[in-house]
Amino acid sequence: MRDYFFALLIASAFGSLCAAFAGARFEKQMRFIAALCLLAAALLPLKNVIPALRGLAEGETAPSAREIPAPSGYYAGAEEAAEEHVRGLLREKFGINPRSVSINIDWERETPEVTRVRVVLPRGADAGAVKNFLQSELGGETEVVGE
Repeated sequence: MRDYFFALLIASAFGSLCAAFAGARFEKQMRFIAALCLLAAALLPLKNVIPALRGLAEGETAPSAREIPAPSGYYAGAEEAAEEHVRGLLREKFGINPRSVSINIDWERETPEVTRVRVVLPRGADAGAVKNFLQSELGGETEVVGE
């Protein structure tokens, strides 16, 4: 929108300069050229509207959120956040800090779903209790490995 108003400003400034420097002899022609420049700048947004209207007339619809690709690194960032969440759950529930956590999430479903969780625990941690807890909280395949 900012670019549009900038184009209108440039077109009107161009027309004013042309009219000022043309003198009385070419005043009508310069006004006509300035009016054409302003008209072109005013109608410029229609170049984007017309193809969209054609698409609607042919029955096209806007793509759903699933059809629009996610930005690069989006899924990896979400999985890292989920891994950090699992670390927090284990610290809160069991008072342990796992050596590593990895999570696989299936992004192709309607609602993303955790398919696999792998946790490496420090020595002395109860792997069975952690595994049961994670399965009840997250679902999916859960693998808990103790050192």
